[in-house]
Amino acid sequence: MRRTLAASFVLAALSVSSAAQAQAPASGEFKAGPEKALVQKTCTACHVAGQVTAKRKTADQWGETVEKMIGYGAKLSDAEFESVVGYLSKNYGPDSPK
Repeated sequence: MRRTLAASFVLAALSVSSAAQAQAPASGEFKAGPEKALVQKTCTACHVAGQVTAKRKTADQWGETVEKMIGYGAKLSDAEFESVVGYLSKNYGPDSPK
């Protein structure tokens, strides 16, 4: 009986874990949003996604970071710059869940 009960708990825990993983992006993947493709294309030209998604910065800090990357050769129009910084600050700001 105990073995059956323990197996039931393990299966229940795996089910909950699988459901949670299906809802959240895998570690290092960019969160969904209209700017995701642009951010992914821009940032992963030089970095793995996890280098970006692990950070939590304010809009000003993201702006400074993206400006720095432009200095290193990233190509963004002014409108793309605003989109990238907006997406990053919304999804990877100081109050955003990891």
